[in-house]
Amino acid sequence: MKTTVFVDTNILIDFLAQRAEFVAAATVMDMAKKGRIDVYITNLTLANTVYILRKQLDSQRATDTIRQLYSFLKIAPSTANETSFAINTPNPDFEDALQYASAMAVKADFILTRNEKHFQFATMPVMTAAQFLATIDL
Repeated sequence: MKTTVFVDTNILIDFLAQRAEFVAAATVMDMAKKGRIDVYITNLTLANTVYILRKQLDSQRATDTIRQLYSFLKIAPSTANETSFAINTPNPDFEDALQYASAMAVKADFILTRNEKHFQFATMPVMTAAQFLATIDL
């Protein structure tokens, strides 16, 4: 059975902007592209990423990059159910609560983030991309 991973926005941006955790994030994305794992993001993550990319790249390159990502990343639901959960959760960060609800909806095995403390309420393992890579067989 394939591992299902939910990727927080900061991991995707690490990959695209080649930030501090680039190598681990790139390895996760490569595994998704090769079909070795299922990687989910939300449409909110996609929108935030486009917004950030357009500050660094021209509009066409940003759109092309997102189109490539969309070809191998899966979109987790962010419906009224997930929104209701996020509104009613004790987590003070609404975006992270919404991300968590979407991760639960796809029955994610892991949440990958650089802000582990924002997901302290999670029932599934929450870790960095590097920690995830250390736990699985490459």
